[in-house]
Amino acid sequence: MEGELTVGENCYLYPNKRKVRIRNLQVHENNVQKAYAGQRTAINLANITREEVTRGDVLSTADSLEESWMLDVKVTCLAGTDGGINLWDRVRVLIGTKEIMARTVPLGLDWIGPNEEGFLQLKLEEKVSVKEKDRFILRSYSPMHTIAGGEVLNAVPKKHRRFKQAILESLKAKENGNLNSMIIDFMLNKKQPFTVEKELLAYLGVPLDQLSHSLEELQGKNQIFFTSCGFLLYERYQQLAGKAQKILEEYHKKYRLRDGMPLEEFRSKIRNGLTEKEVFVLIQLLKKFNVIKEQQKRLSVYDFQVQFNSYQQVAKQKIERYLKNSGYMPIKKEELALLDKNAEEVLEALDATSAVFLTHEYVLSGKIYQQAIQQIQTYIKKNKKMTLADFRDMTNSSRKASMLILESIDKLGITKRVENYRILGKQEGD
Repeated sequence: MEGELTVGENCYLYPNKRKVRIRNLQVHENNVQKAYAGQRTAINLANITREEVTRGDVLSTADSLEESWMLDVKVTCLAGTDGGINLWDRVRVLIGTKEIMARTVPLGLDWIGPNEEGFLQLKLEEKVSVKEKDRFILRSYSPMHTIAGGEVLNAVPKKHRRFKQAILESLKAKENGNLNSMIIDFMLNKKQPFTVEKELLAYLGVPLDQLSHSLEELQGKNQIFFTSCGFLLYERYQQLAGKAQKILEEYHKKYRLRDGMPLEEFRSKIRNGLTEKEVFVLIQLLKKFNVIKEQQKRLSVYDFQVQFNSYQQVAKQKIERYLKNSGYMPIKKEELALLDKNAEEVLEALDATSAVFLTHEYVLSGKIYQQAIQQIQTYIKKNKKMTLADFRDMTNSSRKASMLILESIDKLGITKRVENYRILGKQEGD
């Protein structure tokens, strides 16, 4: 029906999407290397038996066809048809070499009369794998006679409300062949939000330069984004952004004193069929457009801020005062939790200006921690390197406390351990 076939090429047999290989081609009983649309062709397939191929199956070089129980179509009703096409008429659909029973649902009108045109949604009794622009014939159920002919406008539609204006406009755009509208409609209704150029070429069947021009136009109008995972329709992005906000707002409601959801937890909740790379790209877009923000591998709604009530403020002040009085001596989390009945919950919500977790167990005052970083940087810039003992003497702390602080700062890349001393890391040394 379209395109070409080549000996040795892999193809897909639908509706089961069975991968097969073309072993041999014949056109009018002569062996050929290639066969083209419109030629009467015999195809010898490898990796499948003759019994596994049935009348009505579809062979495609692309793996992008989908199965569907419904079709959106444009039909022309024959002049001599008695009664036209009405809601829920049972008809025979002849498409390709397949005959399927279906029910008719006129769209935008009550019925399609003889010698009239209109849109239908066909509710099929078997699944099919067809493409937009495929032609078909409608025949009455009984007695059998031809009542209409038409063209597929949407091969994998959703169930429609019969008189919804947006649906009718979408079908008209497909009928008229408006490429920009067809791209938008395809990207809006496909399962996965990200779309690569190859999918659009297979679906639309237009030259690459024509598709590229339309994609540039749509990008210029901010109707689609180009990302490293392909194109993303703005409406699909909005849907994902709404889902992301809902996920994070529910988390904030449950954990009011946490500054955000752990990144990995968010990734697992937003995924829903997205690849790891697509989730990463989506998060970058959400941050770019100020939908969410990231702090210390935690995500939150962009304008979310932790707010303490008066009792929690008291606990916060007790923790900060205790840590300040402890100086360079890290304090165990359990010890801080005894300061106030709200202390444990508040401690988890404190930002780095108040408290820094050196490990999951030990906590240091945020101000003392920043002071330590400045002292270390100043010392190493002057002396080229610093030992643990140097830091211990400088801060008048214990060896264990010094080790906890230095190892935490190493992880930030501010310092780097070399043998038994430290030098500035790349952040400061470059």
